[in-house]
Amino acid sequence: MWKALSERGPCILDTNDPPGSEETLAYVSERGMTREQMRVRISMTLGRIVKDLVELELTGTLLITGGDCLIGFMKNMGCDIISPICELAPGTVLSEIDTGTRRLRVISKSGGFGTESLLVDLAEKIYGSEKQEELECRKNMC
Repeated sequence: MWKALSERGPCILDTNDPPGSEETLAYVSERGMTREQMRVRISMTLGRIVKDLVELELTGTLLITGGDCLIGFMKNMGCDIISPICELAPGTVLSEIDTGTRRLRVISKSGGFGTESLLVDLAEKIYGSEKQEELECRKNMC
């Protein structure tokens, strides 16, 4: 399903609780977990999910918000090196990682940075550059 969705355009996997919801805290409390254990468990689980999506050979650029989630993803991928390319916005960096089978572009966004329009602004930058590359490629083919 994710592969089919990704071929249509950007996909967002949002794992936040709805505003005002206490579901995650109730889950943690019922199991006697600390907030630290919850934080690590969530980031590692999200990292595994994103790794599984990458292994479906989805194309495109990943955007991972929060340093814990980025670390969880990299640990699950077996990567310990990330190569920054440029800062797209304050606290938002485009980088590449080597997955062992390909180089993957990753945008990492610190959880505490960003304007309300940041995701839309990033999409315009990314898709605008892809369209420009496509036009350049077509020019060179003629």
